[in-house]
Parts: sequence; structure tokens; C-alpha cells
Amino acid sequence: MEAGFVVYFATCQTSSKTDVEIERLGWTPEQGREHLIKTYGKRSRSLLTDDELHEFLQYLQSQPDPRAGF
Repeated sequence: MEAGFVVYFATCQTSSKTDVEIERLGWTPEQGREHLIKTYGKRSRSLLTDDELHEFLQYLQSQPDPRAGF
């Protein structure tokens, strides 16, 4: 397996995980875009570096589930 494919696959997995977390939080596309602009100065996850995408995922995962009543 080539290194480029492995990196691409890992990025796709991380992006998919952000989809799950955004849905869990009940964020609209506008809310996600606002966070990306405020935090990274970018309008889309596709514009994030691998490190930024991973950091964004960690941020999402650290947020409490709004349905849990926290």
C-alpha cells in the first residue's frame, strides 16, 4: 500500500467521524461553517490541513451531547 493512499484514507476516516459528531451535536451546516471560520479562518473542512481536521474532530468529540441534558 502506498503512503499517499494511507494518508488519504486516514483523512477520509477523520472527515467521516466529524460528520458523525456534527450530527450528534445537531449542528447545522451554518454552525459548522461559523466555527471553522472563527477557529481556522476557513469555510470548509476540505480546506483544513490534516492536523486542523484532527483538532476539529477532537473539539467536536469533547462537546457534550445536547440530548444528554448536561
